[in-house]
Amino acid sequence: NDVFSADENDLEKRIETILANADKLIAAFRKEAPNAVIGVGFVTPGANQDAFGKSYKCGQTAWGYFRNQFRLNQAMARHFAGCKDHKLVMIPTNVNLDTENNFPTRQEPANSHNPATVVRLNNGVHPSSAGYRQIGDTFYAWLKNQLASSAFNPEPNQKQ
Repeated sequence: NDVFSADENDLEKRIETILANADKLIAAFRKEAPNAVIGVGFVTPGANQDAFGKSYKCGQTAWGYFRNQFRLNQAMARHFAGCKDHKLVMIPTNVNLDTENNFPTRQEPANSHNPATVVRLNNGVHPSSAGYRQIGDTFYAWLKNQLASSAFNPEPNQKQ
């Protein structure tokens, strides 16, 4: 949400603020749980322009959101790739969401002169229940992988 309404004039500043706040939050987690594996999810994509028009009228476009979401994800990838904390892991929540079929829909007239109905997406950034389950699948796969990895199976003399 912090980059949702950003434009070219303030996007980079907002991204810097997001990453600085993320660092503070992660540091607080790390202080309380020094050996925990911490997962950070990328920002999920939005739906199409029909959905953005229904949700936000002229307040935001699908392209504007895509640009902001993409740039934030790029910045997160660069920022956390340089992190020395090997128990901080990025979760690819941005790649497993079906943006055509797993966002809320609405049946409505094709246009003002044609009474035939069509199904259109009607929420720009919030998935349907099926979409949230897909995001859950991504976290499940990540967690299952982490539980099987050496991060959760320390050497016999290593304390957790």
